[in-house]
Amino acid sequence: MDTSPDSTRTAEFAAGELGPVRLGTALTAVGLVAAVAGLVLSPSADAGVWPVVSVVAAAPLVLVTVFQLWGWTRAQRDPAILAGGIARASFWLHVLSYLLVLLAMFAMLTVLVAANFADGRSVIMLFGVLALVLGQGLAAVRFLRTGGPAGTIPGHMQRLRELDRRRVSPPE
Repeated sequence: MDTSPDSTRTAEFAAGELGPVRLGTALTAVGLVAAVAGLVLSPSADAGVWPVVSVVAAAPLVLVTVFQLWGWTRAQRDPAILAGGIARASFWLHVLSYLLVLLAMFAMLTVLVAANFADGRSVIMLFGVLALVLGQGLAAVRFLRTGGPAGTIPGHMQRLRELDRRRVSPPE
């Protein structure tokens, strides 16, 4: 294992990312349980296909957060993986997580509205939406990288500004 200062710094960065990713993974699992509970508790004609859609969107989101957790755990032991194919997959999975959380959020809120906010299913779905959104924000957007902000919209804007600053201006 590499013990250079850069490798040690990268391993420390990976260790710092593990806490939020663990919490986010647990929250997305809670969101999936809430989506399944909403599916089980929904009368068949009441909310249409939306309870099923919420589960179909929440399940892959949990898999994305588990992948990010696995990647950061592995990166803590071997920082070299932050430059390979696993890091690229992690980046694209974080992009996919935005689509998944939006679909799950829309589906769960549709079930919530179909229940007229009147029963226990509404409370379960509301907590499920909150858990999925928080879990995605804590785990899924933390793609494997050697430093810098997570994959949130402000983080991406910060990266673009940094690239623009480093860009060489054309000669006059």
